[in-house]
Amino acid sequence: MDWFFIALIPPIVFALSTVLDKILITKHFKGEVSVLILFSCLIGLIILPIIFFIQPNVVLINPYYAIVTILVGVFYVLYMFPYLEAMSLEEGSRVIPLFQLTPIIMGVLAFFILGETLTIQQIIAGALIIIGSIGISTKFENGAFLFKKKIVFLMVLACLLIALSRVIFKFVAIETDFWSTMFWEQVGFVLFGVIALALVPKYREQLFGFISKSKPKVAGLVAGNEILNTTGIIVSGYASLLAPISLIGVINGFQPLFVLFIWIIITIFMPKLGKEVIDKQTLAHKVFFILLLIAGAILLGASGS
Repeated sequence: MDWFFIALIPPIVFALSTVLDKILITKHFKGEVSVLILFSCLIGLIILPIIFFIQPNVVLINPYYAIVTILVGVFYVLYMFPYLEAMSLEEGSRVIPLFQLTPIIMGVLAFFILGETLTIQQIIAGALIIIGSIGISTKFENGAFLFKKKIVFLMVLACLLIALSRVIFKFVAIETDFWSTMFWEQVGFVLFGVIALALVPKYREQLFGFISKSKPKVAGLVAGNEILNTTGIIVSGYASLLAPISLIGVINGFQPLFVLFIWIIITIFMPKLGKEVIDKQTLAHKVFFILLLIAGAILLGASGS
């Protein structure tokens, strides 16, 4: 069960990171999420030499696998655009649970691309996750239920990109090795960031403007967030090699609860950083549908174990 404790690290780390994402977006980067994305890309300039120092043979990988893994890195960066857009429009505790759609999308991709069939248990699990996703994205205001269609659309797109990247990552890692795959994924991150800076003047202006005007406290938050995110990516990739992806997905399913718990603490004790609606009715609504999502994730994981 060593894999369990390793697999538990990413959802906790990502929960902290998503909370920081929300704080940075609402307090410091309104309309400038590209700064956060570019930092996520360029942090690879620090990670690459570290990986090379640990395992110099990473540069000897088959060129085909190197190119494929670079694309994995690009896919993983692209998911941040719809995700951060959704985070700028809605509470984090309503956005993050929608990541549970990722294993459903993985199953659909496997059905159409690989010809894999779905069991009754997997279909029921998928239904629970979809119902939970719709429920968590619904608000009761002015006597009516409001369904956040835009939020769901953005997160479905984000989950699709994540599903593609994680499935291909595991395929390449099995064919080669973990560190080589991680190295070339980071190359994809950096390459995307460099190309974006070269081709999009607005991104250059926003990044250099932040560097020249940012306060040490804000810069520290951004750096800390990137360290958390990178740690989560590395540990998540490693965990996927220790157990079936379906079981890792079950553990990741607890991330929404971690996010909700952190936001409750912040709302009560540090409201200047951000607030979420935590009245009894709203809290009960969120907890119910988050538990429904977790139940679906557990059922789905059991079907693939």
